[in-house]
Amino acid sequence: MLKQGFLVIADISGYTAFFTQTEIDHAQEIMDGLIDALLVRMQPFFTLAKLEGDAIFAYLPADRYRQPQTVLDSLEALYHSFRLTQERMQFNTTCTCRACQLISSLDLKLVAHHGEFIIDKRQELCGPSVILTHRLLKNNIAEQTGITAYLYLTEKALTALKLADLALRLLPHAESYEHLGDISGYVYDLHPVWANWRDQVQWLVTRPEAEVVVEFDLPLPPALAWDYLLDPLIKRQYRESSRLAVLGRADRTGVGTVHHCVHGLQVNDELIVDWQPHDHVTFQDQISYPLLPAFEILNTTYFSPAKTGTRVTMLFKRPHTAARWFNPLVQLMWRLYGRGHLRRLFGHRAPITLRRLIAADLATGKIKLTNY
Repeated sequence: MLKQGFLVIADISGYTAFFTQTEIDHAQEIMDGLIDALLVRMQPFFTLAKLEGDAIFAYLPADRYRQPQTVLDSLEALYHSFRLTQERMQFNTTCTCRACQLISSLDLKLVAHHGEFIIDKRQELCGPSVILTHRLLKNNIAEQTGITAYLYLTEKALTALKLADLALRLLPHAESYEHLGDISGYVYDLHPVWANWRDQVQWLVTRPEAEVVVEFDLPLPPALAWDYLLDPLIKRQYRESSRLAVLGRADRTGVGTVHHCVHGLQVNDELIVDWQPHDHVTFQDQISYPLLPAFEILNTTYFSPAKTGTRVTMLFKRPHTAARWFNPLVQLMWRLYGRGHLRRLFGHRAPITLRRLIAADLATGKIKLTNY
């Protein structure tokens, strides 16, 4: 059956030199640890097609996600996972063998293409797009650009991501292959992506400091649950907003993006201060009414795998305001109305709305949950 979607290969670079110059037993343990970390991060969002030595070949059908940005976030997260695992290995080892000393010589390169493919009776992927994705690993990117850890997006992959402004920050690059012709794409340097992610300040609301805790399950894997809760069109419905606009970053959602929600006279400017796709997101909500000072509520939403799909946990801190004279009124309204309102909205009405929307999309085939 013909399918359409993303084809991705994660390839550990430096593999040959690492194995031929080091102790094979420790080298294999290190490689297994890195591969395992990548597999854990890839699944269940991407579907594993095949392990190919030092590389992982995976695919993502078009009906497995709602927001194309989630694909790019997931690819970036693969590199984060690789580097975190690599650093922890280096930090935790006391071994002086050559393999353990050369962990840092390994790196990761990713290639992503979007096209058609067939899954045959042996569950093997076939088609020109599959051949092209593998050929893309043999390229001149490092020689021509000096970039050694990268995500290479073909023109078709970038178009499918629907992030037009992203191309302005990437390096155009073309390759030519026999029988496939000239292939245009873009090189995304992953070293700065890792540095920015590692240095990002973490904002989290934990259970001990939460004034309100709301939990519910959605019949989706975490990546799709993430898409549903953070899609502005869907969020407007389950938040019961009369209007919701996205402000801030024009190209993609992340730290610095603001969800501007209007609920009658109440205006919520929800600033994203922590963005870890498929794991958690933290909003710093600034709530205001006409003629009154604004007050803030920090809240974190966590996504974790559950038997029924994904457990969504929302943790809200006590509100506060910079206007001292207004704070007693804020605390009174919080006790009399605010806490109960959040529990009723997010603990009851929002899950009903989300499940209804999910059921409708499943019924129309917009999303699918079964494996191919």
